[in-house]
Amino acid sequence: MLNSLVEASLRYKFLVIVSFAVVAFLGWRAVVTVPIDAFPDVTPVQVNI
Repeated sequence: MLNSLVEASLRYKFLVIVSFAVVAFLGWRAVVTVPIDAFPDVTPVQVNI
C-alpha cells in the first residue's frame, strides 16, 4: 500500500505540488479569516477568596 502511494506520488509530481498548494492556501485563508475569539482561553482559572 505504501509502495503504491510513493510510486503514484513520484509519477504524478505536478498533481502532488498542486494539491499541496491548494491545502496550503486553504490553511492560510483559515488562519487569516478565523476571528481571534475563536481560540480557547488557556489562562488558568483563578478564584479570589
